[in-house]
Amino acid sequence: DGRKVRSVMLSFAAFFILGSIALLPFPGISMMNAAQIIASGGIVPEGSLYMGMTLHSQALGPIVAIFATVLLADLLFSVRRWDKVYLLLLLCAPVLIYKSASRTAMGTYLAGMCFATFLFMTARGVGVRWKNRALSTLTLAGVLAGITLFATPQMREGVARFVLKYTSEDSSLDVDWETV
Repeated sequence: DGRKVRSVMLSFAAFFILGSIALLPFPGISMMNAAQIIASGGIVPEGSLYMGMTLHSQALGPIVAIFATVLLADLLFSVRRWDKVYLLLLLCAPVLIYKSASRTAMGTYLAGMCFATFLFMTARGVGVRWKNRALSTLTLAGVLAGITLFATPQMREGVARFVLKYTSEDSSLDVDWETV
């Protein structure tokens, strides 16, 4: 039964994403382990070692990106209404990806969201009212996210720091098209 498979997938995604969010206040569990910190000389870069419920931050990001893409597609094609659980999980996903500092995961997340939206735009058999409402909401969310990210210098600096992976000590780094 398709509903049972979707229920299992949703419960697993909710457990993984919400469990990783719940571990944010506990850096002893959710950050890099002690052996790795000692091996790196005791220096812990801010925010780049968050691993949530996985054993590595570079595993957390891609897993969450895959879950978010599947959840968005399931919401758009199967549920066909704005369900609060799906929306909560979709809002938590970029936070976890940002905390894991995985650029590959962020690229996967953005590509997955865009591809699911593209498939939804071109889909047949989806009600016109739901399609119009969903596409206008997704477009508005994308525009607001873009404006939020690039409206203030602090957010632009944060995006550049995330994309180029430099710290505040490397702030003299010039960002040009070649660097990007």
